[in-house]
Amino acid sequence: METKKFISRIIALTGTMFIYFNINAQWFYYEPVVLPELPSNNDSIFIISPVEFPFGYEETCPSLIFYSKEIIDSTINLVLFYDISSAWPQVGCITVDTCLIGVLDSGHYSLIISTNTIFYEDTVFQIDSDTLKFNVENSSSIMDCRLMDNIKIYPIPTDNLIYIEMPIWMNFKRLILYSSQGEKIKVFNPVLNILNVSEIDCGLYILDISTNRGNIKKKILIK
Repeated sequence: METKKFISRIIALTGTMFIYFNINAQWFYYEPVVLPELPSNNDSIFIISPVEFPFGYEETCPSLIFYSKEIIDSTINLVLFYDISSAWPQVGCITVDTCLIGVLDSGHYSLIISTNTIFYEDTVFQIDSDTLKFNVENSSSIMDCRLMDNIKIYPIPTDNLIYIEMPIWMNFKRLILYSSQGEKIKVFNPVLNILNVSEIDCGLYILDISTNRGNIKKKILIK
């Protein structure tokens, strides 16, 4: 009777080790992704984490049962726990999960993701980890970059007309030309995207552009 119990324990231990080694055979197909792509200190930040397991059909792929996060200065520790008790037999599958990090102050961050599996209730294996570095910008600087990318002004320099192009989802609220010393030179009609500067003296000017998506300033050279 004792011999049978001993053999049963050996089989159980062997099976557990077999599962352990196969769990550790998993790998990441894709790097984790930060959303939004250029986060600001006003955004709720999410992490998209793809993990490939060497076992489980698509319908029984290991599922994320909970995750924890800890933020210490500029380091974020994200720990994911997957239930693998029903993911069998060995057939590769990929799971993609979304984790909320929240709103962060502007700065440079290192995100350390630890992936763990739970086999039933009392066996936890750490199977992999990954590190992702990203920046959180001030919301105003993010908006300035996006506006700069979407608004095109040409030709510069010019002696006659200035053309402004921007997406249809943006519209002007105000267009004011200032001298390099800050003196208001001319207020343009915000409905038009063609500015006539033929009567303005040569020199360097600042065009203050106010839109429904924010404000930017562009340097204008009139020759």
